[in-house]
Amino acid sequence: MNCNSFDSLIIPYLSDKLDEEKTELFEMHYFTCESCFENLKIAQHLNSGRVPIRPELRQRAFVFRPIFALSSLMLAFVFSMMFFFIGNNGASIYYEISKFSPPNFIKTETRGNYNEAVFDKGMEYYNAGDYSSALEKLTRISSKQNINYKVFFFKGISNLLTDNLEEAIDDFSIIIQNMNPAYFDEAIYYKGITLLRMNKKKEAISTLKNLSTDKYSPLSNKAINLISKIEAL
Repeated sequence: MNCNSFDSLIIPYLSDKLDEEKTELFEMHYFTCESCFENLKIAQHLNSGRVPIRPELRQRAFVFRPIFALSSLMLAFVFSMMFFFIGNNGASIYYEISKFSPPNFIKTETRGNYNEAVFDKGMEYYNAGDYSSALEKLTRISSKQNINYKVFFFKGISNLLTDNLEEAIDDFSIIIQNMNPAYFDEAIYYKGITLLRMNKKKEAISTLKNLSTDKYSPLSNKAINLISKIEAL
């Protein structure tokens, strides 16, 4: 998908009018193109007429949305996973349903005051699937005094993928608390996944509902689907 095609699909995407195939291509593109990622964020907030609200400061009321029943195939999958992991603890089941493909990173322009060479090397490791080495580089240049949200986001993902769950929560929480629009929704979504992998079911659902009730969030549908899987257990 090129950028022109992406721009023409922003409004249908935010209105949940794309089919599954186009939705997947759309989401794959906005995670790999910084310019389109920012255009989507601008359109999201223009349509919503608001800026992101810090969840810790105001509890969003849950708006009931009818959700279509899971297909027989999905039900079969859920119950088969429950049966397979019956001898293990609940965390094993939560880990299985929270599997995800790591967001891709493609180098574009440099933003923020951080060591670009170290960041680039860290992201080389990240794109190669070596998240431990990526984490070592990103940790060196992360600073709570001079926050670069891109560094904290990919550091959080690397912590999540190396099972450093408490550290991942800290990284995503910094983005959420500062209401950074570039990674705000993504930080909420992956914080929900992290809480789920920590076997904190209620906290995970509460966090994900901040997205599931926001029809303008590009991750709303994913949050709804994940909540449905959790509540089906």
